[in-house]
Amino acid sequence: MKHKDLVILGAALALAFFAASGVWAMRCGSELVSKGMTTDQVRQSCGEPVKKEVVERTKSGTQHSDRIKTGVSYVETWYYDQGDGSITILRFLDGKLIEEQSQPKWLWQPGESKTPPKK
Repeated sequence: MKHKDLVILGAALALAFFAASGVWAMRCGSELVSKGMTTDQVRQSCGEPVKKEVVERTKSGTQHSDRIKTGVSYVETWYYDQGDGSITILRFLDGKLIEEQSQPKWLWQPGESKTPPKK
């Protein structure tokens, strides 16, 4: 194998490792957003998202064979337009960032169909 081929193979393996391990982080200006950050920290770094969704989930348990409500948790989903043709989706559980996803912008447009554009 030539040196150039080895470099390309190494870069591809490193990219696959980082993608599989979830090491990627959203960049807002000079700051990185990563798991465990609070909604306030993300808002301070990135500003307001283009869209927010909040879902209330009931926590429950059992007491004397009866299901009882033990509390409430909140799942917030924030959408950021990255300006490069992609949307970053951040999911928070009780105010802490737990998940980050990116997808092509054509899959999600505020107030528009989620079908790809016609060519």
